[in-house]
Amino acid sequence: MNIQNEEILLIDNLSFTIKNRKILRNIDLKINKGDRVGIVGPNGVGKSTLLKIISGILTPTSGAVKIEDLYVDSLGIHLTDELPPYLLGEDYLQYCGTLRSMNPKHIEASIKQISEELEITYLDKKIKEYSQGMRKRVALAGALIHSPPLVLFDEPTNFLDYRGKELLLNYLNKQKNHTYIITSHDVNELYKICSKIIKINKGIVEETIHLNLYENMYKIYVDRFVEGLNIQILGNIYFKVVSKKEINQALYNLIKKKVVIMDISIIN
Repeated sequence: MNIQNEEILLIDNLSFTIKNRKILRNIDLKINKGDRVGIVGPNGVGKSTLLKIISGILTPTSGAVKIEDLYVDSLGIHLTDELPPYLLGEDYLQYCGTLRSMNPKHIEASIKQISEELEITYLDKKIKEYSQGMRKRVALAGALIHSPPLVLFDEPTNFLDYRGKELLLNYLNKQKNHTYIITSHDVNELYKICSKIIKINKGIVEETIHLNLYENMYKIYVDRFVEGLNIQILGNIYFKVVSKKEINQALYNLIKKKVVIMDISIIN
């Protein structure tokens, strides 16, 4: 079997309601091994709620989440940066490894490796002394310490500086067969790492964009939305994402429709 077609997570007609407010409505998703799924959408549309349901923190009102047993046992979860303030960073990572039933030698080796990858040089300090960016790196290290094959990330680059974002994205891109589900407000970052981007709005999956991680993708900024040209909207920005093979035809179609091309940038 091709591992890229090995289903590890199925979300079937999932809905979630709280206080008579429908947060998620009839969500259907299938995630295969090796998928990199980005979830975008305005605040309050259910992105974080969906991750909490997948992780088992919340129970759906209806529908189901099915995860292969292997991945349930080793799930990596980053849903918060709230860490025990009076622990040293190293003690927190030791605790994360113990929680995942890692043996002590493996924990030490993993702490060394992940702290080098993410340039965490302050594990001997108490977490209460950390800046938000420092705390974020340690929270991410805690989620990744056991090299989980399936990881849920909620806004993983918030509070990271440019260098921190670069280190995290490079690290994740090296884990070729690992599967990620990532919520983010920064769609540009998702284009650099994701094979699929899902747009959620008003509790439903509004759109799915498929990307190819193994070829250059281009972002064409335009002045307006035109039906039928697959133009994306993020806030007040209009853009179209295409591969190197598609760019000439895409530019031709835009010009033919008299759409003004504002800029073109490579995004991976």
